[in-house]
Amino acid sequence: MFIQSRGLRSLPVLAALLSGIALVGCNSDSSSSDDDTDPGTSLPELSEEVIRPLVFVHGGAGSAAQYMSQAMRFTANGYPEEYIHAFEYPGVAPHNPAELDAFIDNVLAETGEDQVYLVAHSMGTFVGYEGPLSEAIPNYTGYLMVPEYATKVAKYVGLDGRTAETCPGDVPCLGIFDADDGRALGDNNAYLEDQEHVETATSAESFALQFAFLTGEEPAYTRIVEQESPVSISGRAVIFPDNTGTDGATLEIWPVDPDTGMRSAEIPMETYSIGADGHWGPAELSPDQHYEMTLIRDGHSDMHFYLQALPRNTRFVRLNASATGSQILANTNTGPEHSTLVVTRQREWIADAPDGERDELWISTTSPQWGDQAPVNAIVEGVTNGNIGLHIHDDESTPAHSSLALLDWFPDQAFQSGIDVYMPATDEPDGTITLRSVPHGNEGAEQIINVPNWPSDSDRISVQFNDWW
Repeated sequence: MFIQSRGLRSLPVLAALLSGIALVGCNSDSSSSDDDTDPGTSLPELSEEVIRPLVFVHGGAGSAAQYMSQAMRFTANGYPEEYIHAFEYPGVAPHNPAELDAFIDNVLAETGEDQVYLVAHSMGTFVGYEGPLSEAIPNYTGYLMVPEYATKVAKYVGLDGRTAETCPGDVPCLGIFDADDGRALGDNNAYLEDQEHVETATSAESFALQFAFLTGEEPAYTRIVEQESPVSISGRAVIFPDNTGTDGATLEIWPVDPDTGMRSAEIPMETYSIGADGHWGPAELSPDQHYEMTLIRDGHSDMHFYLQALPRNTRFVRLNASATGSQILANTNTGPEHSTLVVTRQREWIADAPDGERDELWISTTSPQWGDQAPVNAIVEGVTNGNIGLHIHDDESTPAHSSLALLDWFPDQAFQSGIDVYMPATDEPDGTITLRSVPHGNEGAEQIINVPNWPSDSDRISVQFNDWW
């Protein structure tokens, strides 16, 4: 990986960090200090003078989940967990900067501070820095363009979106971009070569730049350091992409056998009633245990979520469901004899890397009734590098066969694709679907999640891989 910087001479800590990171391999999660040390309760100490509430504004069709890994890195470096917040707007486009201002006012009131650090990604930079977004909302004004709002921002970071060397109101600004991105507006920018659009928001390299710019100090850790068990997990169950709560739903959390994905208890360990805001938790979970989170909604199939273990406290877990009558549901082939998957991570699936390598996502199924299915790699030609969510199911045109062809409709949606993979199922799961993710260029960092072969006419499966390894 190569990082290029311009206009950063006034920031000696950041400039030194840029020089150091230029030697780090792309997609690394390395540390600038002794990564073998688990800080436990002895976190690095930060001066109170550099700690301010941090507000993240996500990109289009995104959520707080895009900043979950970065929030964990901040807390591993001594940043107060309660000082990290995410502003989530409904839909794929922002509405009114006054909504962000009301959110920031609440954060300031809760913390007793008078300014925030504002970090925005992609479309979120139009919310945070400068509009208008498009002809569809020509009167939209970015937050920093309103003088009375800009005074509430101590520093601003724009991630692969809009930024300039000096923001309105003389707010110090930093832009972090994919090196191939031509949208940089000012000289105070850093470029991360061979990183994709969402990756610039979630990578360890991006975190290091953000932390140094905001605090003036080099982070002690850039990897996510596991805290002592248990961890406190909470989040929202929402309708994708509107970020509206699944009002009236019930969420159950079950412990599962990591080798099969099957439930290892007779009753759920936690049950939550979901209100209009979608919030659930907190749940005290072990980083060494695997869990299933089941969202139950009247008139909908049960939605089973399987996440990798989360090593630190987080409030940014997001469980995405589909609205009644959505095109996602309409274009998903379901039936009693096969499963459907939605596989996501907040870091693009790479099908075409500069070195010629690609990510691998191997999917296999065991089923005593229908027979086992050998592993197939779902990262096929045609799955572009910009995809976050992969819809995987048996195509109606080639039943009971993994053609690995792209499914209709899904590849035309932003950040999504679809692949035909046959995963046999029964009324009561009789086997296991194994998903093995192998990051390109880092074959030793494979990630494995096992889930039951739920039938897709009554149950849907969502698998969320971590965006770090």
